[in-house]
Amino acid sequence: MRKSIIPFIVIFILVTLSCDKDILSPKSISLATLKGNVIESVNQMPLSEVTVSVSNYTESVQTDSMGQYTLQVELETSTSSEQVTLITWKLGYVSSQIGYFTIKANKTVLIPTIPMDCYSYMAGVSGNVIDTTGSPLDNVLISLSNHAVTSFTDNNGEFSFSVEISNPTENVTVIATKPFYQEAQYSVTLEYDQTTVVPTFVLKLLP
Repeated sequence: MRKSIIPFIVIFILVTLSCDKDILSPKSISLATLKGNVIESVNQMPLSEVTVSVSNYTESVQTDSMGQYTLQVELETSTSSEQVTLITWKLGYVSSQIGYFTIKANKTVLIPTIPMDCYSYMAGVSGNVIDTTGSPLDNVLISLSNHAVTSFTDNNGEFSFSVEISNPTENVTVIATKPFYQEAQYSVTLEYDQTTVVPTFVLKLLP
């Protein structure tokens, strides 16, 4: 009776060991690597903290202080290859999608330098200018600190124009000048896609 059971016990042990081997064996990981760098398109300087990813995968990395990145994605098998699109994103910049690149398991793809364009943030400025009697002043030159854009008041002493700012918000000084009148200034904060109304300028005649 015992002899008839032995073959079954041996088979059971072998099957068990085989299963344990499969469980203990680490899963084969097949990584594809993409390397490159990102720069600011205008000044050609390295662009840090850019999020880099590829289509159809969840992995992502950020560029370092030199604008460089190394992104690894896990493929299904060691023989896998796939065409992907490289995606770059950073707040304040135009996102880009560049492709196609063929990635392969255990291979590195060198990506050409990617330039990124800064968003053009437009803000509005409006207001009016009067003299000390309360009468509107026309042809008053309105200018902004650190900006070349200028405007003039109309017959009602009013002005309104748009300006490109470098960030979603920017602090500027609005300056009102007119011959024979004292210059006046106001400091305001411009906001992207908003019109900032400047307090009324009251210009005094020069003594």
